[in-house]
Amino acid sequence: MSLRLRLTLLYSLLMGGVLLIFGGAAYMLVNNVLVSRVDDMLADVKAEFVSLAVVNPLEEVSFISAPAKVDVDISVQIWGLDDKLQDSFGLLGENGIAFDPLNKRAKHNSFRETNLNNLHLRVLNIPLQHNKKPVAVMQIAASLETVAAARAYLLSVLAVVWIYGVIIAGIASWFTLGQALEPLKS
Repeated sequence: MSLRLRLTLLYSLLMGGVLLIFGGAAYMLVNNVLVSRVDDMLADVKAEFVSLAVVNPLEEVSFISAPAKVDVDISVQIWGLDDKLQDSFGLLGENGIAFDPLNKRAKHNSFRETNLNNLHLRVLNIPLQHNKKPVAVMQIAASLETVAAARAYLLSVLAVVWIYGVIIAGIASWFTLGQALEPLKS
């Protein structure tokens, strides 16, 4: 294998590694921004849903009315400490399956990604108290399908950029090294 070919392969691999590092960093950054936007949306509607929740004498929680304006993508469930669905809101809320089954007795606010019937969700778990005693857990969920689509699109764009970047780096280094190594032939 000639020196020119070895140096071209080395430079192409180096360029590919650098592109992978920057592509991975860009992917993680965009993913964090997209998930943070969903978290912010869930946190914004939290106050409205908590203010609409009332506790009856049997310590069951229900909504007194529907919220004034909420994104269609938002669904809410209220789970009693007896693991029974007490009230719900939205398209997904009525199905009777918890958005986040592992956190039906959450002790503090938490965000989690879960799957419900092959639907990728981001869930905010909120413990509800009455007279300083836990009575239920509210789960507010939003679909992550658009985030997943954006992730897939970004990944395909990064793959194309990586492939073209390595090819262009290889071609450029091949011609540059040909001229730089010309004096060594004689």
